[in-house]
Amino acid sequence: MATLVSVTDTGRFRRALVSFLGRQQVVQLLAPYGFVHSPPRGSQVVLLPIMDDESNQVGIADAQPSRTLRDLKPGEVAVCTDEGDYLYFKSNRAVELNTEKTYAISPGGVEVTGSVAASDNLSSGTGASGSFTTPTGQTVTVQDGIIVNIF
Repeated sequence: MATLVSVTDTGRFRRALVSFLGRQQVVQLLAPYGFVHSPPRGSQVVLLPIMDDESNQVGIADAQPSRTLRDLKPGEVAVCTDEGDYLYFKSNRAVELNTEKTYAISPGGVEVTGSVAASDNLSSGTGASGSFTTPTGQTVTVQDGIIVNIF
């Protein structure tokens, strides 16, 4: 297993400088279809020779063991960053998104079927409609951004 020294993301292919058995070499870095990544320095890289030619290898990088989710159940998938953010598809059809920053959603919007719960403030733009319960148990109804009923 080689150790990643650096990644170059210019040109046609993503290249990685790796260290293996006391020497360094540049390899093309592969990732599964649909995934783009720039692994951090120190990541483990599996080297695969092309046509049994040790001088022509590609690498597949793996997350550093200290920077990955643990105890995933069979069939579960997670995408993680080196800072601890992750998107975790769980086996019970739940999806967990964890980040310390704001979630950014493109202008296409979000459609939610079911309830929405917020443990902190919840803000909306103009035209919001729906109802919610206050901490004192009152139900507030909002229609087109205007409170129409409190009971």
